[in-house]
Amino acid sequence: MPASPASPRTGPAGWELQDGAFSMRVSVSSVRDALSPGLLAGARSVGVVAALVAVLAGAGTPGLILTGVLAFGLVTSIVSYLRLVLLARELVIRITTDSLSVEDGALPPRSWRLTEVERVLIAHDGAPARVRIDAAGRRQRWTIGQLYRHNAIEPFIEAVPEEVRSRLLEAGLDGGTRMHRGIRVSDFRRS
Repeated sequence: MPASPASPRTGPAGWELQDGAFSMRVSVSSVRDALSPGLLAGARSVGVVAALVAVLAGAGTPGLILTGVLAFGLVTSIVSYLRLVLLARELVIRITTDSLSVEDGALPPRSWRLTEVERVLIAHDGAPARVRIDAAGRRQRWTIGQLYRHNAIEPFIEAVPEEVRSRLLEAGLDGGTRMHRGIRVSDFRRS
């Protein structure tokens, strides 16, 4: 069953403490799902058809190449953005003293001991906003900022609470929060 489209935001996603666990809920999507091989093949076909129409209209080689590339780019950008928004779902990350669990509506809920987590990356602000979790040999990525097409650098996720940072550091992950090109990034990696 497809997830509901992204709802309008009212502020950055926050962290909540419930029963000793910190949880964060945010609307996310997957670029991999939006840019499927079928979409790229369809856009390529539209580009070829547009180039053929340009040839029939008497365009030279530069004109047919430009027409094909522009048609491919237009179809890819518009349809992938629509798919990003339509496939958006709620991501819930829950961190206890010894585990990290993820529920995103696309796959069954997953949970790992903090000692199995290899990396937690959260880009908090603007178009680069995303979440990445590497655990037990598996990498999972979700995009946030690409759901909201604008150039402003606004926060989508609040800062990682000190207690969550402490739990990750105690589990053997190194890192913290830093500014990178005006974007706040929290990156914790196992060394």
